[in-house]
Amino acid sequence: MLYALTMLPVGASIIDPVTPQQLSKDAELVFEGEVISVDYRMSEPGNGAPSLPHTFVTYRIDRLLKGASQDGNIIVLRMQGGPMQGGHMAMMVAGMPTFDVGDRDLLFVRGNGQAIAPLVGWDQGRFRVVNGLVYSDDGHEIFLDPQNRFIRGQARPLPEVLTHRMGKVEIGFAAPSSATPFSPPSGARRATESEFVRAVQRLITTTNRPEALKAAAPQPSAKPGLPFRIAASAPLPAPKRPAVAPAVTLRGEPDLIEQRLVEEKLRRTLKAPQGPKQPKRP
Repeated sequence: MLYALTMLPVGASIIDPVTPQQLSKDAELVFEGEVISVDYRMSEPGNGAPSLPHTFVTYRIDRLLKGASQDGNIIVLRMQGGPMQGGHMAMMVAGMPTFDVGDRDLLFVRGNGQAIAPLVGWDQGRFRVVNGLVYSDDGHEIFLDPQNRFIRGQARPLPEVLTHRMGKVEIGFAAPSSATPFSPPSGARRATESEFVRAVQRLITTTNRPEALKAAAPQPSAKPGLPFRIAASAPLPAPKRPAVAPAVTLRGEPDLIEQRLVEEKLRRTLKAPQGPKQPKRP
């Protein structure tokens, strides 16, 4: 039995760096919570786009920092990527976070149900909480300086980062390579869960007008049980910070006899609209 992973090309996902102020201001919903279920569905073909796999991640909201969910303490987020029909092939999008039941995170949500990735800055809008300490989506330690700015430190080989199950496919990400030891700036401290929450609360207060916070509409959950379609991708600008496709290994069930990594362009969704054809010269 063959398992394959289709990696959306690096050029397809362009992620501009975002600041903590942008995260706090642009997010429609900010919360800390835990993943309680992960489901997968295929989109319906139409709107110029093919049928593509999507992941529906259900969170239990333990602490609301900005906005609210229409479903109280539950929110379901829809991400592009996941197992394809049959379950033996999966698609990942570079720069898209992966989720497993039990993950504890602080998320900056925007565009749920419309965006490819409903997080501000894609993976930049997800902070992991592991053993009371805060990490970036890809496992970098997070520090807070005296001005409560977020500082990425050393990458750590966290099991929560290095292993992931997508349907029937178990994915192993490459451990971070040894690098020059990170020295935090003077006065910076390792971000604990409680300190990071307080820093985010202060950012939200300082970057959002009080009347805007009060008037914010509760955010809807994605509905994995209902058919849905996505819009065809628009032409992309030149990259400022390309999303880097991670190195991965694939592990399947015991009868797996061949493993491979497939990279291919999804031309139907990425091709820019073409103008009218020019007549050929005689």
